[in-house]
Amino acid sequence: MYKTFIQFLKVIVLIFIFNFTSERVFSQCYNCTYQNPAATISITANSGFQTISNCMKGGDYAICNVEIGNLYTWTTCLNSGNFNSQLTLFQGQTCSALNYIAYDDNFCNSGSQITWEATFTGLVTILLNKKNCKITTSSNCVNLSWESRMINNINPIQLCSNSSIYPAKTGQTGIMYPSLSPNWGCLLTNEIGNQSWYYFKIKSSGWLNMDIPSTQMMDPYVDAVIWGPFDNLSQAGQSTLNAPIACDRIHPINLSFYIPTTSVNKYYLLMMTNNNNIAATNTYSFLASSTAEIELCSPIIYYDNVCEGGTLQLHASSSEATAVYHWTGPGNFTSTLKNPFRSNVTNPLHSGIYSCYITSSIGISSAVNLTVVFSNKPITSLIYHN
Repeated sequence: MYKTFIQFLKVIVLIFIFNFTSERVFSQCYNCTYQNPAATISITANSGFQTISNCMKGGDYAICNVEIGNLYTWTTCLNSGNFNSQLTLFQGQTCSALNYIAYDDNFCNSGSQITWEATFTGLVTILLNKKNCKITTSSNCVNLSWESRMINNINPIQLCSNSSIYPAKTGQTGIMYPSLSPNWGCLLTNEIGNQSWYYFKIKSSGWLNMDIPSTQMMDPYVDAVIWGPFDNLSQAGQSTLNAPIACDRIHPINLSFYIPTTSVNKYYLLMMTNNNNIAATNTYSFLASSTAEIELCSPIIYYDNVCEGGTLQLHASSSEATAVYHWTGPGNFTSTLKNPFRSNVTNPLHSGIYSCYITSSIGISSAVNLTVVFSNKPITSLIYHN
């Protein structure tokens, strides 16, 4: 009797485990049954989300063109569907386990989302299923969308203390923006358009408090996010694949974080977004009040084109009213004038790289370089008249 009772308990436990795992354990799906849409699809990078199918059934799959280096997102989170979806991504035109790339089953409640940086140029297969890899009927479907982003191309604006910035202007499309990660707690899915990008270089360590008030009393649509540190700006191309070090989406914006000594002379990246048309005329000020210091902005420099034998005119400008300019150039050229000149220039003696940095009560800026090349003298010849 006792043995029979123990065997009965084992059966009950096994049934419970089976039911529990069948409801809660999810795994990659490999049951591609119907291609939807029937044709291979492509997408233009940085064009936003596009619909693959507005009625994707469990077991449906799509074949997509991808380009190496771009960041792709497939999602069912943008539109509500009528079942709990799962997504599986494969390399090539197959649903084989040998070609598995990524999987998600619960990114946004009952929806799923996969974000993947393409490691090759070619085709991938995105498979959609209902929970537990179930097939569904045509009356039981969800919307599947995707997008492509270029993540290695960014040209941020240099940011200085006490300067005005104009973030998130209407119609301004950012080149890169964050992955929609739910653990960031600062970016909403409908607030990642209209980006403005800025960078700043650290002069000294300590706490950095960034206050960014706006000209309007309240603008709840603005988000601000910071990544760093980076040894150089080219590293920032991959920055938004990682969680930021600080973010804020509550007006007025305040970002506070600690700058260690190891981050001195390194760069930080600031992105601001706004999905509201009101941002087109909204001006923001950047105010830094902290023990850490941001490096003085470098000057903007250029020169007037000149032929050999002429006078080279150099130009510099800075938002610092008390700036002192420091020029250097080929042939031991130096000057502390804002717009110095050099007479009777020739190649290669006076051509090459000219540099300029500024000093002020705030500190010293980094030097910026300018490559100067002189045009050849025009060729003149005698003209004879018969």
